[in-house]
Amino acid sequence: MAVEFLASARWTHGMVPEDLEALATRFSERGFQSGDLVAAQGDDAGWVWVVREGRVGVTWRDPEDGLEYVGADLLPGDDAGLVECLAGSAYRASLIAAEPSTLLALDRETLRSFLGSRPAASGAVLLEIAARWNAERSRRASPVVDLTRLRADPDLWTVLPRNAVPKYRALPLARHGGVLVVGFVDPGDLEAVDNVRRLIPGMKVRPVAMDAAGFSAFYRHHVLPEMDRRQGAPPGPDRWFQVLQRKPVDLHVLEAALPATVLEERARHVTGDQVVALMNRLLGEALELEASDIHVEPGERELVVRYRVDGRLKKRPEPLDLRYALPLVSRLKVLANMDIAEKRKPQDGRLAILHESRRIDFRLSTVPTRYGETLVLRILDPTTLLIDLERLVTWEPAYQALRWMIAQPQGMVLVAGPTGSGKTTTIYSAMLRLKEEEVNIVSIEDPIEYSIDGVTQVQVNDAAGVGFANSIRHFLRQDPDVIIVGETRDPLTAATAIEAALTGHLVFTSLHANDALGTVLRLREMGVDPFLVAHTVIGVVSQRLVRRVCPQCREPVEYAPELIRPLRLYEPGQGEEGDEPAGPARDRFTFFRGRGCIHCNYLGFRGRVGVFETLRLDDRLKPAVASGEPIPVLERTAREAGLLHPLRAYCRHLLERGITTPEEVTRILFTEG
Repeated sequence: MAVEFLASARWTHGMVPEDLEALATRFSERGFQSGDLVAAQGDDAGWVWVVREGRVGVTWRDPEDGLEYVGADLLPGDDAGLVECLAGSAYRASLIAAEPSTLLALDRETLRSFLGSRPAASGAVLLEIAARWNAERSRRASPVVDLTRLRADPDLWTVLPRNAVPKYRALPLARHGGVLVVGFVDPGDLEAVDNVRRLIPGMKVRPVAMDAAGFSAFYRHHVLPEMDRRQGAPPGPDRWFQVLQRKPVDLHVLEAALPATVLEERARHVTGDQVVALMNRLLGEALELEASDIHVEPGERELVVRYRVDGRLKKRPEPLDLRYALPLVSRLKVLANMDIAEKRKPQDGRLAILHESRRIDFRLSTVPTRYGETLVLRILDPTTLLIDLERLVTWEPAYQALRWMIAQPQGMVLVAGPTGSGKTTTIYSAMLRLKEEEVNIVSIEDPIEYSIDGVTQVQVNDAAGVGFANSIRHFLRQDPDVIIVGETRDPLTAATAIEAALTGHLVFTSLHANDALGTVLRLREMGVDPFLVAHTVIGVVSQRLVRRVCPQCREPVEYAPELIRPLRLYEPGQGEEGDEPAGPARDRFTFFRGRGCIHCNYLGFRGRVGVFETLRLDDRLKPAVASGEPIPVLERTAREAGLLHPLRAYCRHLLERGITTPEEVTRILFTEG
């Protein structure tokens, strides 16, 4: 095979002549006739294909909607299967020769062996993968449905009125759960898309593109005749109703504890001043307690109010009469610009107050329940949400590791942990550290917890088609330096975020995982190639929250060794650098606990503090990650290289400085015995 042709192929750009000559000898040449199948979607990607002569069509079937889409044809110099072959996965699309064609083939093992022995060629391939992803993103931004291969479901066509199909040049194609896939000749016509959404209430509409000529032929030969046939057919008998009419009815209505009409009548006796005073009282109590949430829950006989303080719910001791439920919820809904007349559907809103010369935002959520609307207010206090990195991470090794991650020019930083573990606060703290006039920061969040000047923040809006994955694609056209992705929930978002990190951006995102090394495994499970994980992820931060001992009333308390040793805090490798582990010979442990005072509302705790585990990925750990080594091997390699600062080491730091208690540490660690 001519080296000159291989040098002109897209994925070999950047290879030195010596590598090209060595690679050329490893290819084989194959011929295909028009219509021949080169590779099938879903088959094991054992070969990389490069078109030398002819033209190859690309089609793929979406597993969610079952529709077949048509991509851009592959021309001489184009390749297919490179990423899948390296990842050991299946082909994402089918390749069919559109005319007599000659293709070059390279098997997986030969490719991996070649790249493993030539680092320069491996780097060139990585850069070309990033460039090809950008091109692929442009091709697949609006995939075109192949109507000639459509498995038609005539029942879906009747979802739209007959005149709406030609008017908006739209056609329902598939249904997946509560999502209806609708083909549009021009999916960019937002007015047509919105009009179709209004005609299909109760379902989400996902617009896809159709070819104009293909739609006209399909509508004329298939849709129109089927609609004519159905319009003339008489409706079938309502057999289900006939059976129902013959069944006896045996029921009686129970008296409700407090009918809605009674509640509304009692609510009329509550004055506006009383409602305002009660609302201000509840908000003031929550701020005084430094609560994170307020729960307003109507019950059978009383209105229950609970505050979430330091991660735990506390019921307000003083009960409230149920007559305050409707006026209080209505008052808050008005202030949050919510529809007070709508009581059957969940709603979200937002309001702000001025408290002690500082603005505090509240995010509201209502859900209809048996006894009325339950309302939860999330308190968004900038003093607790926007924290300097130095105050957030108090253990020096973890702080230096996080600083190193933030200082990198590109790559991905993952923040892991369960819901409510403070991931957003960590990301916001990193955002504050990076925020400068010379740095363009963009974020996609659900929801936006707090507005930050100088940062372009976008709210997820599923109804308008604004999601995590497609927002990242649009961000790449906004010349960003830093991209913040609120949460990586699915493989598509993970793949898109990886692409952004691979193309020269610093990406921060959160992920649900138990620990730092488990986050790497989670990315693998989401379909991200270990080779790409190793070359894009620069660091992982796993975190939890524990309650902070009240500094005003803390006192030393001795703990028996049998209670502390199962936490494995004093084993080799768990302490700070230079520390000698206490070992089994230590016969007593002294830590601090709060006895309760007026400053902490006699709880012994005031506020919460983060517990962090950090993992840096540099050249010492990347080979093990790229080769897909199991977690024990990765952990041993990271520990030996000093790249992993485990959660237990941070817990030991907090205990020995009297910041938290062993009981709190036990709650977040897996214990033995």
